[in-house]
Amino acid sequence: MDRRDLLEGALLMPFSLFLPASCGRGGRRSLRRSFPALGTAVRILLEGGAVSRLHEAAAAVKEAFRRGENLLSPFLPASALSKLCREAGEKAVCVGPVLGELLRVSRSAWEGTKGAFDPTVAPLVRAFRLNSVVRIPSSREFLEARERVGMGRLEWDPEEARIRFPGPGFRLDPCGVGKGLVLDLAVQAAREAGAEAGLLEAGGDLRAFGPKTFLVGLRVKGIPGGLARVFPLQEKALAASGLGERPLHAGKRELGHVVDPATGRPLDPEDRKVPLTAAVTAPSGALADALATGLLVRGEVGLGDLAGLPGVEGLVVLHGEGEDFVIRKTPGFPSFRRG
Repeated sequence: MDRRDLLEGALLMPFSLFLPASCGRGGRRSLRRSFPALGTAVRILLEGGAVSRLHEAAAAVKEAFRRGENLLSPFLPASALSKLCREAGEKAVCVGPVLGELLRVSRSAWEGTKGAFDPTVAPLVRAFRLNSVVRIPSSREFLEARERVGMGRLEWDPEEARIRFPGPGFRLDPCGVGKGLVLDLAVQAAREAGAEAGLLEAGGDLRAFGPKTFLVGLRVKGIPGGLARVFPLQEKALAASGLGERPLHAGKRELGHVVDPATGRPLDPEDRKVPLTAAVTAPSGALADALATGLLVRGEVGLGDLAGLPGVEGLVVLHGEGEDFVIRKTPGFPSFRRG
């Protein structure tokens, strides 16, 4: 979940996930809907069953997004996440199933990316004001923020669903995992309402469910002539992450909206080692979302991190010589063709 998506609804990523025109055709009853949520545009395609059931499923999906935002938004003071961040620095806090899943997936992705994905970077996000008017923090502010970062420092008991932060000032930033998690909630709601298959898309994340194989696309902007690839997706999630066509500006400096936990600083859009796009397929939207963020930070070497993760594959689009680009992917990433 990209921070500026939540705040402004503006896609800053240099890519777009798209649904080819043929997507969804094949004789089944189908229903398409779109609506705003999480600061971005949500598009859904539901198939199978009676038309009335599909309408009920679409309503259930929309409600799942509303509920997910109310639970996970860092911008709503009354959200479960905001309450957790206020209290967990003082005492152990029990969390509900959704926050518990966010913490479980975050821990797995943190371990799987060697720390490149870390939701505790929230103090650094605040220090650089990446969600408002960007600025460069003073050395003191930067060091104080770094002292409050580290997923491994959280006291998390998954059996008791209980968490405690090391002290005041620690916070969780859901922007690299929350949107995928809400997609998972929406898929569950659609199934329970009677949809047999479907494809849900929310600002850079896709989630397919049911027996049907959908054709989906990945388009990378910022490349001369564009780059579009189409590939199949069935009962899986796809998430992509990139720094964006319009970097954030702090005076004359350009900053990415993703923080590298290893340095404590935002990724540099001018660094040609940073991928144009990092994409991950995984069994769940939450895991794909988090791993895509970590892969963007790690770059090509991060593809090796994914090798031991069941059902996970990755792809990066890298800068080549001059205006050329290079695609690197894990062996099991879905075969694709030009769009």
